[in-house]
Amino acid sequence: MKKLCELCGCVATVMCEADAAMLCWGCDSKVHGANFLVGKHLRVLLCHDCQAPTPWNGSGPNLVATVAFCHNCVHKKRLNNGRRCEKACGSSNGGTAPIGCDDDDDDDDDDDEIENQVVPWLSLSPS
Repeated sequence: MKKLCELCGCVATVMCEADAAMLCWGCDSKVHGANFLVGKHLRVLLCHDCQAPTPWNGSGPNLVATVAFCHNCVHKKRLNNGRRCEKACGSSNGGTAPIGCDDDDDDDDDDDEIENQVVPWLSLSPS
């Protein structure tokens, strides 16, 4: 069941521990843009899939709308992508992988670290 914004009922995207509130982007902007003191509240981004707290947080009067995922959902997504790859390739250890299929036969051992990137939405206005 989705967690809802405590002010408007939309899907919650951030959690403010200081206010003990789950908020959507719009309500977060209104509440934390009210004055510089509440703008200092640290807010945690909620996972886009399961709405669990993510490692990403921020403060300030206006957080940029961002999609974030928790470690569990990232891990599940990687596992699911691997299974799809095996089905497409025919097997995980033989044959030629189709274009776009990750062939992880190299020994980089990068699987131990989960790499997270936050890419904010930019609003480009004509000059």
